Amino acid sequence: MNADTISKDIVKSPCLMVQLVSSNRSQVEFLHLEYSVHQRLFEASTCLALPVVAIADGIVMGAGAGLWMASNVRIATNKALFAMPEANIGLCPDAGALHFLRTPCPPSVGLYLALTGARLGPTDLLYTGLATHQIDDVAGPSSKGGTDEAGGTAGCAGGLAATLAACAPIEAEAVLARFGAKTATEAAAARVRSEAGEDAVGAGGELEPVRGAIDAAFALDGDGAKGSVAEVVSSLEALISQHTAAASSEPSRRVKAWASSALGALVDSTGLAVGTGADAGAKRVGGCPTSLEAAFRGMRLLQRGLGARLAALDEAKAAEAARAVELLINGWMASRPDFAEGVACAVGAKRGQPPVWSPSPAAPKQGGEGGAAAVEGGASCGGELAWDLGLVESEAARLASAGDLTLRGAREALIARMKRPLPGN
Repeated sequence: MNADTISKDIVKSPCLMVQLVSSNRSQVEFLHLEYSVHQRLFEASTCLALPVVAIADGIVMGAGAGLWMASNVRIATNKALFAMPEANIGLCPDAGALHFLRTPCPPSVGLYLALTGARLGPTDLLYTGLATHQIDDVAGPSSKGGTDEAGGTAGCAGGLAATLAACAPIEAEAVLARFGAKTATEAAAARVRSEAGEDAVGAGGELEPVRGAIDAAFALDGDGAKGSVAEVVSSLEALISQHTAAASSEPSRRVKAWASSALGALVDSTGLAVGTGADAGAKRVGGCPTSLEAAFRGMRLLQRGLGARLAALDEAKAAEAARAVELLINGWMASRPDFAEGVACAVGAKRGQPPVWSPSPAAPKQGGEGGAAAVEGGASCGGELAWDLGLVESEAARLASAGDLTLRGAREALIARMKRPLPGN
């Protein structure tokens, strides 16, 4: 599959999403197309005995992250910067994130990334399993400044890509070795933890030293599993208090700094620290509260609610089931005014301004079909779907029971929902 073709069809300017705000059907069809392309690439990389190679040599976010994670050889150079910040534009992390943030990424770390939009460098990408190989962009198979056999600059990402494109699939691993690409095991064995003159992420990574704290605060399963975003916030507050008392040690200072940063992202996003009055939304400077709730409940549904069903599926079908849940969530969320607000503040007419998020419908109002919430934005967003997170979960469970938790099944469910009036109408 040609990357240029994919980029023309899928990875377009965010302004395209501004145009789609006017039509629910267009939103659903666009997301279905994007997720389908990612799914086809993922199936090619998992079902065929061929390496599908993607090189992260800069910013990797959103749809680009989806393409990268759909590959089975994922190389991070020292310039790689990865994040899933969809909550900042009123959506749930998608492009396969509800799958790859649980596997290969550890689920607790994935939930942390989904809720905070934290950025990872190459060492942390390798540590989490999001990258399969790490390569120093200034090292190569020949002396610096030389050229490789494909004519590219030795050691640069472009040279590696050109060499891989020219070789037979069976030679891919040998090419990676010649360019000094390391797996997680090789990197751990070779890594020298020297702080002098090295970036913290590049030297030893930021996640490994605080992994225990991440597992405690963002647990998705087990005895310490969190039941809501508010419980995650409470856990972070407890960690800060605990490690403030023991702040004389370097590990405690590190955990306190990490927890304070994570809490800042969540508190700013949810408004928990700035009151609940009529003007609370205007003070929020982080991600959309409904997006945070959607990300949490989507990952919890796949990890716990549907975990047994997904475990019985092969890897490709399990990944499609996660994408189907993303489509159910974002097909609804893209119809909410938060999406239009988030995009406008990110790349549109209000660029640079803090978004004013709508009240969260996480706790649906009673009344109407299935207790669905009649929420805002019908006129400006082409008619908001009669939907809420509870109904998303119910629809996903229904489709899973019918053996149809697929992108096609989710698309048909959303289109059917569009034909129903909002509760009370």
